Amino acid sequence: MRRSPSRHPQLQQAMPWEQPKGPNHLHAFLETLFGALPMDSATIKQDNTTDIKGRMKDMNELGDREASLEQTCETQGEELDAHCHKILDLQDKNTELQYQVEDPENMSRTANIRIKGIPLQAARGNLEEYVRRLFHHVVLELALKEIILDRTHRAWGPATPQSRMI
Repeated sequence: MRRSPSRHPQLQQAMPWEQPKGPNHLHAFLETLFGALPMDSATIKQDNTTDIKGRMKDMNELGDREASLEQTCETQGEELDAHCHKILDLQDKNTELQYQVEDPENMSRTANIRIKGIPLQAARGNLEEYVRRLFHHVVLELALKEIILDRTHRAWGPATPQSRMI
């Protein structure tokens, strides 16, 4: 007869289905099966109470970890928002500084063509497109040609002697 390995010492004997059949077979089977279980209700209650307390402790620890993670995420989100605002402010400052550098450079060009009389409201949207349309309208030979403009901007200072006036 082959024996099945078992972890419980009372079940180390031959399994009931491997034992010879007889009139007390069912009784022997039930004794073997339930003999290993604690039949004392106090023991069962103590085991269940210990198990429940352990699970409650684990759940409380998980809740504490969750609260800590939520706080960390909220703090990092606030820091990220602050960094994004700083980045936007720095981008605005960078753009303003670029304009400040370009304006004197544009004003100092001697090959510029200076056009007087364009109203401020007329070219408020896109000055380059307005100047392109103006040249197509005024100089008829350019009506079918593409006009390439390097830069267009408003002159803030008086005309220099080197600039050409139109």
